[in-house]
Amino acid sequence: MAEEQPSGLFAIFMLTIYSLILIPYTLYRLCSSADEKAEAVVKSKKKASGWQTLASKAFTKGTLLMLLAWGVWVLMLFYVKAASSEIKPFDPFEILGVERTATDKEIKKAYRKLSLQFHPDKYP
Repeated sequence: MAEEQPSGLFAIFMLTIYSLILIPYTLYRLCSSADEKAEAVVKSKKKASGWQTLASKAFTKGTLLMLLAWGVWVLMLFYVKAASSEIKPFDPFEILGVERTATDKEIKKAYRKLSLQFHPDKYP
């Protein structure tokens, strides 16, 4: 049994699933942090040290975790780009071994030749 080469499609699948989780979470964090910042600005008008409060809320563990998650996403994107360059597009003319300008008769002849060569009854 021949061992298959990794095609990069799994990496695309994983990047998609990761994006489906990361993007909504980021939007949720941004919307909730915007509300918190608005409250902090209102409170900062009452206090003299409002900027420090705003800065301390901007760099929370959740924000740093989100930045780390986006860093992992970028690395996955570069991996997918590198893995996708190895994927060859499906080209039936190349498989059949005929030119793109081949006639229907030539294509049928090449197909019959390959079907005899790879027929499961003749070569299990």
